[in-house]
Amino acid sequence: MRLSEHAEPSYRTSGELYALGRIQTLPYAKRRRGDLIFYTNARTGRINHVSIYLGEGQMMEAAYGFAAVARVRTERLAPNVKRVFA
Repeated sequence: MRLSEHAEPSYRTSGELYALGRIQTLPYAKRRRGDLIFYTNARTGRINHVSIYLGEGQMMEAAYGFAAVARVRTERLAPNVKRVFA
């Protein structure tokens, strides 16, 4: 995917981004710095959150109006990551 395609993306939610076929999908075990990691809703099982993997077990995420670097949470982690920039 080219950077220019993010200017007016065809997705609006983290779930739509996870389902987007034109972005490379890899198993979580093959993650690397810059990959998008996804989380599911405990009640519905649907994707409801995305963060950026920074490497060494760290991620950057934004929630509730704040951005932070935190340890990757393993609960409700989706099985695949998306590699936007291969």
